Amino acid sequence: MLTENKPIVDLDEKVIPEKTTEPKVDLDEKVIPEKTTKPKSIRPKPKSELNLLLFRKWDFSSVEVNDFGLKDVIFLQPTIIPTSFGRHEHKRFAKSRVNIVERLINNLMHFGKRKAKNSGRMGGKKQKSMNIVKSAFQIIELETNSNPIEQLVRAIENAAPNEDTTTIAYGGVRYHVSVDISPQRRVDLALRFISLAVRETSFSTQKSAEEILALELILAAKNDSNSFSIKKKFEQERMAMSAR
Repeated sequence: MLTENKPIVDLDEKVIPEKTTEPKVDLDEKVIPEKTTKPKSIRPKPKSELNLLLFRKWDFSSVEVNDFGLKDVIFLQPTIIPTSFGRHEHKRFAKSRVNIVERLINNLMHFGKRKAKNSGRMGGKKQKSMNIVKSAFQIIELETNSNPIEQLVRAIENAAPNEDTTTIAYGGVRYHVSVDISPQRRVDLALRFISLAVRETSFSTQKSAEEILALELILAAKNDSNSFSIKKKFEQERMAMSAR
């Protein structure tokens, strides 16, 4: 049999390990850490910069107020659902910072006078009033092929009276005196006339409140004398003119 020639290993021989050169570390040297770029914090944009569409359909950015006296009280902040959940209720003059579409909705659900024929029909029903305004805006868009928010602003500008009357007592006799109206009250009266037109005209008729509101806004935007709100405005200004 063939035997393999194995190498003879000397057990007494010392194995000297190979020298490895390690890098010298200077303890006095300052270690500068590497700069790491922190991720930038993403801040949400304010509402004024967001392109929010009313009911996800109509844009606020293209609407402007032409009446210089009403620019500060017609609020057109972009929003999807026009509701502020009553944050302005107990703050004086805070309603001027409420979206103008929401103010129209709030006026539509006003319960009216105590013994009026339309008393209590819409009291507190905000969702129903919101659906009426949404449907009316759709009708306006189909009829005029324009932005219904702009039609609403033009209707308020045309239906807002410039004069009002007040009573003063002098010598036991009451007199009617004409006075100027503040911009806030002008918008209040315009919205009141428009909502009153919807309540009065839609009572005991076949037309729905959506159709009547759409027609009222279209006529008032054109400053048409057939509009209920324009008639109320002329009536109030005529009374104020006679009391000068």
